[in-house]
Amino acid sequence: MDRIEQESFDFFNRTRARYLELAAQDSRIRTIDATQPLDAVMRDIRATVTKWVQEQTA
Repeated sequence: MDRIEQESFDFFNRTRARYLELAAQDSRIRTIDATQPLDAVMRDIRATVTKWVQEQTA
């Protein structure tokens, strides 16, 4: 295991909480619900990236 994999649950909970705080403050940060089935996660990623690319080229 690497250093990150050796971290405690608390570390991951703090990291997630901070990321969600940042995402709430910055509309450029997107979140994807990765607890969904893989196909749904992939669909959401594609949709998010496609929308971003369209916004950049508009």
